[in-house]
Amino acid sequence: MIILYRSLGHVFAATLAVAILQFAAARARAEARDGTELVRAVGQAAFALLGDRSLNAPAREERLRALYREHFDGDGICAQVLGRAWRHATPAERRELADLVETYFAKLLATRLSEFSGSDFRVLLSEPDGDGVAVYSQLADQRQRKYLNIKWRLAKSGATYRIRDLVVENISVTLHQRREFAADIPEQGGNLAALKRALRNRIVKLERGT
Repeated sequence: MIILYRSLGHVFAATLAVAILQFAAARARAEARDGTELVRAVGQAAFALLGDRSLNAPAREERLRALYREHFDGDGICAQVLGRAWRHATPAERRELADLVETYFAKLLATRLSEFSGSDFRVLLSEPDGDGVAVYSQLADQRQRKYLNIKWRLAKSGATYRIRDLVVENISVTLHQRREFAADIPEQGGNLAALKRALRNRIVKLERGT
């Protein structure tokens, strides 16, 4: 009888272990489908970089650029931010513009979010968003009682997602930047060269802290 109980105990433990693994695998698949896994990984990595005092500004920005290249929809963001100029650009011009936008966004995020570098990053929920998903998150600095709500808009890319926009406290970053550049371009001459100058000018302003 004792041997039988021990055998049943081993069977129950093995069954429980399998069930736990199956539950974990199912949860991982669900998180992959709803985008929360991606946002959690990117958010934690980005804010760890912003809070890493061992890195100088160029090293921090280069790592943010690497995150941007890997997880953001670079071409989609360029199309949204640059509009007609992107649609009519040659492949070589697009590569140059994409590089400038990547640099600009890395500096923009490093500058605007640096004050929340030590905050608690939490993923709250996910919901359908057109042909993609929207993932809601919050940065909470309990010591200073500061909170920042960020919605991550994700576009489907094969079996996973890529980030196509950040909505910070109900302000779309891509839409805001499109309006900013649209205002800049006429002042610079109104053509593709003017757009490049506008991008470079904004990068310089971020570097100067203005």
